[in-house]
Amino acid sequence: MVATIAAGTSAQYYTETTEYYVGGREPAGRWILTAGGLLLSVGSIVESKPFELLHAGLRPDGSALLSTVGVGGPRRRIGGYDATFSAPKSFALLWAMADDDFRARLEDAQAKAVAQAIEIAEKYAAFCRFGRNGVHREKTRLTVASFQHGESRPAEHTDGRVFEDPNLHTHTVIINAGPRQNGGFGALDGTALFAWKMAMGAQYHAVLAFELMRLGFKIELTGKNGLFEIRGVPADLIKYFSARRNEIADELAAIGMQSMDAPSVAASVARKSRKIKQQHQAEDRHVGWRDRVTEQGYDATTLIATSLAQPEHKESLADRLAQIAGALTEHESTFERRNLHAAVASAYVGTGEDPRHVAAEVDRMIAEGEYVVLDRDRFGQEILTTPEMLRIEREIGQMVRELTAIPGAALDAGRVDELVTEHGLNDEQAAAARATLTAQVIHIIEGAPGSGKTKLLEAVTEALQETGHRVIAGATAWRVANALRNDLAIKARAIDSWLAVARTGGDFITAGTVLIVDEAGLLSSRQMHALLRAFSEAQANGDSSSRLILVGDRDQLQSVGAGSGLRLVANAMSGSKVDEIVRQHEQWARDAITHFGKGRAREALAAYRERGLVLEADGAAATVKALVDAWEQTRVGAGNGSALIIAKSNAQVRAISTEVRRRLRDRGQIVGAELLLPAVSASHQEVTLPLAQGDRVRFLTRATLDGGEIVNGTEGRIESIRSGTRVELTVATQNGRVRFSPDEIADEQGRAKLAHAYASTIHLAQGTTVDQAVVWVTPGMDRHDIYVSASRARAQTQLVIDRRAVETSLKASLPLSERRRGEAKEFDERLDFLATQLARARLKRTTQDFAPQMEPQVPLPLLSASREQAQQDDARKRVQVREISLD
Repeated sequence: MVATIAAGTSAQYYTETTEYYVGGREPAGRWILTAGGLLLSVGSIVESKPFELLHAGLRPDGSALLSTVGVGGPRRRIGGYDATFSAPKSFALLWAMADDDFRARLEDAQAKAVAQAIEIAEKYAAFCRFGRNGVHREKTRLTVASFQHGESRPAEHTDGRVFEDPNLHTHTVIINAGPRQNGGFGALDGTALFAWKMAMGAQYHAVLAFELMRLGFKIELTGKNGLFEIRGVPADLIKYFSARRNEIADELAAIGMQSMDAPSVAASVARKSRKIKQQHQAEDRHVGWRDRVTEQGYDATTLIATSLAQPEHKESLADRLAQIAGALTEHESTFERRNLHAAVASAYVGTGEDPRHVAAEVDRMIAEGEYVVLDRDRFGQEILTTPEMLRIEREIGQMVRELTAIPGAALDAGRVDELVTEHGLNDEQAAAARATLTAQVIHIIEGAPGSGKTKLLEAVTEALQETGHRVIAGATAWRVANALRNDLAIKARAIDSWLAVARTGGDFITAGTVLIVDEAGLLSSRQMHALLRAFSEAQANGDSSSRLILVGDRDQLQSVGAGSGLRLVANAMSGSKVDEIVRQHEQWARDAITHFGKGRAREALAAYRERGLVLEADGAAATVKALVDAWEQTRVGAGNGSALIIAKSNAQVRAISTEVRRRLRDRGQIVGAELLLPAVSASHQEVTLPLAQGDRVRFLTRATLDGGEIVNGTEGRIESIRSGTRVELTVATQNGRVRFSPDEIADEQGRAKLAHAYASTIHLAQGTTVDQAVVWVTPGMDRHDIYVSASRARAQTQLVIDRRAVETSLKASLPLSERRRGEAKEFDERLDFLATQLARARLKRTTQDFAPQMEPQVPLPLLSASREQAQQDDARKRVQVREISLD
């Protein structure tokens, strides 16, 4: 069940496809919203000629509706926007099986849900653009035609039959014209409609669920944004009548992926598998669907009765609303009204409460100070945060200013100069070392990837230890912390582990302690706040010699949690910069990485292409094979050197692992029977993990096992698997051999926190250095992703692109008529589009980027230690800050 919106097209497109909307055996289209002056009325039937004229920017009488009609040719103008609302499959099945009377009641529920979603669009997302280049906006009204459709494209089912599945969905065509205050009409600002897509979808889900509950059905939430199914509809029947979805899932499964893992890949597969609609048969489709239900062993009448007889089940709206603030600030410090509206609408699903009150509930929350208004967006709507996030991010700046004002003792300058020389630091590194070893309590070292920050830290650590300081290290990931431990020969932990040590009274920031935090750009605002509090408390207790050294890069990957802790600190104080890249062997590669980091992706891609390092494959399966081919070739070329495959998501990494394992099986490097282990990915998705002797695995948790301790990110090779009453694995790691049962590393649901170690996500790769790298480049990547991915290898990095995925993403950015001109695009066009995607910066906003327009009604004192701990624990449960990216 989804709500989608796409740019409509020219009048020519709709002239060619009007029959799809107003012909065939579907109900006639209806106007559900009409702006004045168009000779239309709400509820009237959509007739072909007026519809085509309006889409062409003409009034029903043929006169020009917009001053821009005819300017730039017919293909340049967008005639409208197509927002599609698809009901849950369980709903569609009950609709397919129902008699005429009950089917009409279900269709009425769908129509009411669609109408309220469109009303939300008109209330918040209806704007006209005018003036030169459309720089001015004003509120307007919408004209919307609604078309109900009841089936998907034909597909082959598990019993060999080919037919259209029931798929009740409604197309709403929003005419690209709205009345202006000057009496004329103007083109709509489509960006507002796209921005409100999720909120429109959530409102639709909430109203549909409410109407279904009024009919006697019970609702079960199944996903984000209010996604639900009706209780009592058998899962196997839903699967049988989802043949088209199953086709896509089967093709993705062949390479180890799911549609939820990789929507762009799923869309590409869907486009490839799309079939032309068959001519409609004379048979009543509902009769045919009921016959298919009977063949599957069910009775249509009984199924409807069973669904209506499900036990009462309602969720508490108050409980749901109380969870919204935490959910909205899991990953972002700020959000817009549309995000809050979507969250509130989703909270209504399954409660039985009337969702027509959603907008009023949002107004109440803002008015009563549950959310703080920071600013307004281009449409005049609120940019918001929670009082908690505002307090935390304000206090970061306050604590930094207080700590930097504390006087301290600098290290002997002469000895620092000697160490700079002994460690062979270049000018930038030397300047950063000297600045870090001054009297200041907090220091920032920002540096490009591969700029030699570890070498710099070796000199700093030696200087501090010579003067009696206790030097320790931390990072968001245990893997990075352990690398610091090995490189600097100091004690190191994950940051959350250090904070846990502090909470239990252990030694964390004691007198004379210096904490070095690597990859500090990954620290969320909550984590940075907790660290600064620990140093503030130490200073308050008379410790003037403790120091905090933050090492990172705000241009690399952003924090998983809300906000940017490093940026908030950097806004309150100055730091050192180390920008000269020294990792890559060749100057062109160093220059290309700099280009990626600055958003000049075209120049960078051109450099890789010129050297034959940009490969293109046709489809996800071919891309996976090309990645593994390139990886195997680089391993041969690297000799004893290291080679790494990098991808954005865990799903892509699993697909790569499937192919690598197949090849290793063929070569006898993986042997024996396969153990199919219930496991969980780093993003908490349940997976089935095949394991055998010879497999390389990665632990996704910290645990003490027979043979030693492993941490999140520890890798090793399976030496043996013993099955029986108790499964036991023996894994050889870099630090020794460990033996364990999967239960010892399982989550609360018994799923092992273990994965294959044949490829790496970008998050896991940050902080890693190898000799050769192969990167799966996708349109979903941004400047930060490619900056990290391209900078891992000393010798060579190859970029592999899925042509179909790029084309799918490119077409999604075009009007529908442009998308249907054909699949083929020139390589230069695809690369140019990809460069645009890779140039995007997605720096995380903080509350301190704004001056609040409305101060919270409740004062914001410093948080108590107990309240701070409660918030940290709650945030950690929600965010689970980790080193592997989300699926």
